[in-house]
Amino acid sequence: MAGTATNVNIGPCWVTYNSVDLGFTKGGVKIGADISESEVTVDQNALPLDGLITGMKIKVTVPVAEWTPANLALAFPGSVIVTGTGGVKKVVLKDPGGMSMKENAQSLLLHPTDKLASDKSEDFLFPKAFPKLNGEIAFDPENPKILELSFSVFYDDTLQGFCTFGDPSITAA
Repeated sequence: MAGTATNVNIGPCWVTYNSVDLGFTKGGVKIGADISESEVTVDQNALPLDGLITGMKIKVTVPVAEWTPANLALAFPGSVIVTGTGGVKKVVLKDPGGMSMKENAQSLLLHPTDKLASDKSEDFLFPKAFPKLNGEIAFDPENPKILELSFSVFYDDTLQGFCTFGDPSITAA
């Protein structure tokens, strides 16, 4: 059995949300899918006749290592950044109750660090992604504070899908 070594990829990516670079990450960016299914069964057979996909949720987990007001505001939906005298900023965490995640979703781009900015051949683009804090923020004496952002991905009517892999400007011939 033969394989192609150049098709084996290792390495981190740069993360851009709503055209803003989120900076360094620590712990690896992950894309996950939770696919729900239903078995088609009948009384006359012990084994299922078929299986049907009934739903799918896509989540992108980004452990953001750069501790900035903008990144902190992403972790808490509905947050507001207030800029004071001399450019000093604070984040006001507000109640996001009733906020539509899809209506407030923006584009999330994952770009491999080993590719030039112009090489979009291995980009993941999620046109409708919404961030929130996943877990806790640890104040640890030996490790950086990590904002683990969990992006919920939604169907995009324009794309007629939820994600592209590769150069998004490519169209069918």
